[in-house]
Amino acid sequence: MATKFYLTNTAADISPTVKGGWSDASPVVFRKLGKEPEGSYGSNSNASTEDDTVAAIFVSDPIGGQTITGTVNGMVMSEHASGSGSTTLSWHVYVSQGDSTSLTRGTLVNHQLSTASGLTTTLRGNALASESVSSVAAQQGDRIVIEIGSEGDFGTVVGYGGTGSDLTSGSTTTNNPGWIEFSMDLSFGGVQYRAFILE
Repeated sequence: MATKFYLTNTAADISPTVKGGWSDASPVVFRKLGKEPEGSYGSNSNASTEDDTVAAIFVSDPIGGQTITGTVNGMVMSEHASGSGSTTLSWHVYVSQGDSTSLTRGTLVNHQLSTASGLTTTLRGNALASESVSSVAAQQGDRIVIEIGSEGDFGTVVGYGGTGSDLTSGSTTTNNPGWIEFSMDLSFGGVQYRAFILE
């Protein structure tokens, strides 16, 4: 069974320093990477003309001690922040050392450009293509952190929140929450968490 997280509109417990080597990281928001959808739809825009920009950072609840392996993919409500040129979703995924905002346990996906789809001037569901994660031996109390932005010169709008059915590629329904899915079961405080399907 896989582990599915949702990009919620609830404030993250911590606000880590940006790790992904982005050219521009302001403004950026910090939201909870939740086990269930939470909050009404919201978004953040980083309209920088730098080549790669991050707009939102999502932080999980503390996880159990385990070695994280397998693959990860996702779906994000997103669009160009400005202009109409070529921009593509990009992400950086790592494990924090407990609640530290600066120390990492290891990197799962290193600032990877998604090959799934390019952004347009239409706010819609865009896929983060499946990536193999680099194995990280997490310890009890660590957190998974996901930075989401784009590569290109037109900035990024990243959406979060919503409590409807899971967001799908091309959907423009903002109440449908974006999500991130790991192929393995992740444990939280020694209890395995498995994905569920909203009816």
